[in-house]
Amino acid sequence: MTELKRQLLEQDKTYTWYDVRHAPFEIYGLYRGEEELDPTFRRVPRNIAEQTSEWVSILAAEPTGGRIRFSTDARTIAIYVHYTYFDRSNHMSFHGECGLDLYHDDGGTQRYICTLTPNLDISIEKRCEYTTCDTLEGRTPKGMNCYTLYMPLYAGVDDIMIGIPHGAMVEKGAEYRKIAPIVYYGSSITQGGCASRPGMSYQSHICKRLNIDYRNMGFSGACRGEPVMAEYLASLPMSAFVCDYDHNAPNAAHLEQTHYALYETIRAKHKDIPYLMITRPDVIGRAEECAVRREVIYRHYQKAVENGDRNVYFLDGATLFGDVDAGECTVDTCHPNDLGFYRMADVIGKVLAEHITLDNK
Repeated sequence: MTELKRQLLEQDKTYTWYDVRHAPFEIYGLYRGEEELDPTFRRVPRNIAEQTSEWVSILAAEPTGGRIRFSTDARTIAIYVHYTYFDRSNHMSFHGECGLDLYHDDGGTQRYICTLTPNLDISIEKRCEYTTCDTLEGRTPKGMNCYTLYMPLYAGVDDIMIGIPHGAMVEKGAEYRKIAPIVYYGSSITQGGCASRPGMSYQSHICKRLNIDYRNMGFSGACRGEPVMAEYLASLPMSAFVCDYDHNAPNAAHLEQTHYALYETIRAKHKDIPYLMITRPDVIGRAEECAVRREVIYRHYQKAVENGDRNVYFLDGATLFGDVDAGECTVDTCHPNDLGFYRMADVIGKVLAEHITLDNK
């Protein structure tokens, strides 16, 4: 136990501290099962990640898409986070990399409250232990309120505790629709680069709009449709599958070899769910290269349709940023900014909303 955590648990006179891994808190979007041996919040089992690639074994310990839900009547909430590592990228917001977004849940809709982020001068050698709190007075009504805490997009985390003032109640949070999660598989764009904060990735937008749980299986620079990963993805419960790894395939030949094979692996276990095939969105300046890749993916879509699949959909990445000011949708001509992710959510979310079977609208 770190000294800071010891002080919080034993000496703090304001808050009662709760480990988010235990009730009444609930964690969504992450793999559960190795906490005793490996306390890191993970998206993929360690053995699956290591069999896939060295880089995926690192990225699988970044909890993008992870969410913590709870309710409380507290007017102040404190957060303790212990990082295993983080990067300071020159093209990405520190909020997005390391921050946690707090949202208020109200009847199936979510409203942004604040972002909790470490100070820039925190040293990684100290493993980035910190506490911060934010008043909720005037931002949420008095009484019990439900909250969702979105976890960092690009940082390793092995401990999160939430401090609730002594005497305040804490209970189970809001629930998502009673259907299986949406599974997203793709590149750094899928992982959330370069959203300004966790709640601004396109999957987060879709989650907030549809009130459907999700799993983010984006792996920056390392998503290549490997068979071992395909088998693991197929083992997950899902209400829809979004295939978005065009960017990480080394070339069109690799897409040709892996893209349809991934589709077949998922379809073998999930015969009727919506399956979205998406091409890369940042086509400006890359039209020729993107056209070759687009042709491969579109041909696979046509093959699926010809084989009788009536729930497979093709989304041309060139349409995801829209017709107006598409060039304003990235931070570096490649990774979407918040505008880009918002527009992606509009297009992808519409297809999902139209074709996912919603049991409790």
